[in-house]
Amino acid sequence: MSWAENKIFLAENQYGFSTTALGFPSISACRAIVFQTAEGLFGFHQASGARSENFARFAKKFAGFVKRHPKGSSAGLNIYIAAKQSAGGSYSTGAIGMQEHLSEIQAFATELGFKGTIRSYNLSSRWAHTGVYVEFSAASGVCKMKGNAWVEHHDPAHKGAVSATDQDNHLLSYPPKDDFVVPGSVFIKVDTSHQVTLEPDIVAQL
Repeated sequence: MSWAENKIFLAENQYGFSTTALGFPSISACRAIVFQTAEGLFGFHQASGARSENFARFAKKFAGFVKRHPKGSSAGLNIYIAAKQSAGGSYSTGAIGMQEHLSEIQAFATELGFKGTIRSYNLSSRWAHTGVYVEFSAASGVCKMKGNAWVEHHDPAHKGAVSATDQDNHLLSYPPKDDFVVPGSVFIKVDTSHQVTLEPDIVAQL
C-alpha cells in the first residue's frame, strides 16, 4: 500500500486551505473544487446534488469561506474541478449534463470574481463504478492532479482531530446551513495505491 498522510483531506461538505496540496476522499456523485491563488489552494468537497438551483448558493458559500480566510485576499490563478460527468455522477446524462457541469463551473468563477483558466477532470471514464480519491498539488503556479480508487479503511487510526494550527484551514458546513465549524474528526491518512496522474478533459479561459 501507498499512503498520503497529515495533509488537508476534505471529506463531504468540508472546506479547506493548504499552501501545497489538498486531497478529496471518496468523490463519486460529489465534486472536488479547487481555487488556486498566489497564497495556496482553497478547496470544497461539494456533496449536494448537481442541480442548477444549488450552483449559485454553494458558489457564494465557498467564496465566503475564501474571503474570510486569513490568506483569502490574493488574486486567483486557476480553478479546478474533478467530477464524474457521466457514469457514477449526479449530473444529468448527455448534453444536458455537460451544460450543468459548465454552469456549475461558471457559478463558482462568478462568485469568486475569477477571470482565468478553468481545468475540468472527468473521472467517469476511469472510475465509473467506484469512489475516487483525488489530490491537487501546487507546482509552479499550476496544480498537478492525481487520482486512485477510494479504499475505505475503518481503522480509527485513519482519522483524528484537526490540529490547532489548521482550525482556519479545515472547516465543515452542512447544507443548507451557512455557518462553518471545525469538524470533530477528519481523515489524516488515505490509501493512494495505484495512483495515476490525470490531465484535464476541459481547459477553458474565462
